[in-house]
Amino acid sequence: MPTLHLPRVPSKARKALVVKSSPLLENSAPSVREARRRRRRWALFWAVVIHGSILVGGALWHTNPEFIAQIGTSISMSTEPAVDRQQESTKEKPIEKVVIQSSSGPPPKPTEASIPDLVPVVAPVDLRMPQPSEANEFIELDVEVVDLGVTFGEAFEGEDIVEEVLETKLFSAPAKGECSIFVIDVSTSMPKELGQAGIAGLRRDLRLKIDSLPEDSFFNLICFGDQADGLASQPIRATQEHKALAHRFMAGYFTGQFQRTRTGQFGRKGLANGIPYTPIGPSETPYMKGTKGGSRYDLALVAAFQQRASTVYLVTDGTPSVMKERRFLPGASSVSREDVIRTVVKAGQRLYPKELPVVNCVSINGIGESYLKQIALAFKGRCDRVDVGQIP
Repeated sequence: MPTLHLPRVPSKARKALVVKSSPLLENSAPSVREARRRRRRWALFWAVVIHGSILVGGALWHTNPEFIAQIGTSISMSTEPAVDRQQESTKEKPIEKVVIQSSSGPPPKPTEASIPDLVPVVAPVDLRMPQPSEANEFIELDVEVVDLGVTFGEAFEGEDIVEEVLETKLFSAPAKGECSIFVIDVSTSMPKELGQAGIAGLRRDLRLKIDSLPEDSFFNLICFGDQADGLASQPIRATQEHKALAHRFMAGYFTGQFQRTRTGQFGRKGLANGIPYTPIGPSETPYMKGTKGGSRYDLALVAAFQQRASTVYLVTDGTPSVMKERRFLPGASSVSREDVIRTVVKAGQRLYPKELPVVNCVSINGIGESYLKQIALAFKGRCDRVDVGQIP
């Protein structure tokens, strides 16, 4: 087969071709290099943004995991239909059957009141009570509420709303709804202010009030000092058996069997001298995490709100002294009483997004009365002052 021979291109022609093509390559090279540089700059920019976001998120999660949970909660709420959240909110927690068994279903939920998203504390804010792990930190409540001022000043111009009725009975204020929770101060100052006769009168009036509850209603007892004890973990039916148990539960206080509360004395055992109790501390109560102090009616009130009380009766002879753990520094800092009261109000608004419970307050000998008036006004209750001489 004959071999094909291609014509050879003269070397001068080859050089000409190379010379003619080189300007094109020289003109295109800078644009290619510039495009590559731009891609590298954008890649570096996005790498910095992504890694920076990860570092910031990790730092926030390490220092304040509740804040991250709130962000997730807000995102999830914005994507959920309002109807679904309303249906979910109708779910009721069953009453726990530990030592006390209710004869019927869980207590009725309070009707809902108008309140913006507050001491937002719940995931994904479905109107069910938040678990201890979902509790926000004290005071730092990411919620919008009506400004009541530093000391709730102008809100008290209508002071006639808060009645000061001097009654011989400590629990004479009317109740709303079908679930009453009695929040009783058992701190060491109470026997000093009331004396033996006053303590006996407190026991008598509380017994009479509990015995008068209809059997188809619900109730609970929360006694507080530096920590708090609950008669039950949830409100229970006002049966004769449960009323008798409540009287035995109350009989142990102010007797020297334990100092202040069972929780403070015996911890989380749940049983002391044959009497069952539910331990209540800051760690398991919404908005109280990282706090400590004495006369903690802020802790007891929020625990009552967590149990969906429709009416709360608060009897105390003082105001809480609250310390809050510092976030970045060791030790704790004092929380002003105005901030303590503000946190209680915000917690109630957050836990009752539509209609707040009624909180009726009784100031023993007028101690801490100005703060109790603020609570009573915020929760549309009554503030009574009862002096020892008025208790027969």
